[in-house]
Amino acid sequence: MAIRSAAQTRLSNLQVYFNPYPEIPFDRDFAWPPEVALNYFDVESGEHIQAHPDGALVSRQVYDPSPYSLQFLLESNGFLVR
Repeated sequence: MAIRSAAQTRLSNLQVYFNPYPEIPFDRDFAWPPEVALNYFDVESGEHIQAHPDGALVSRQVYDPSPYSLQFLLESNGFLVR
């Protein structure tokens, strides 16, 4: 059986991090393609603002296929309660 994956473009998983103190800022009304993940920093609140599309690959973490890892993943994502 073949595994199907979502269609990707050259911009898939591209992440843009905006400088909170730019000399020449980006136009806030610029129409970014929907597959681009945008990252801002709000200097007033100190918050990192992430505008990531559904399915964006932000990072990946590899787990060994052990019962411990499976239990950890299920518990940490709210699927199992101790």
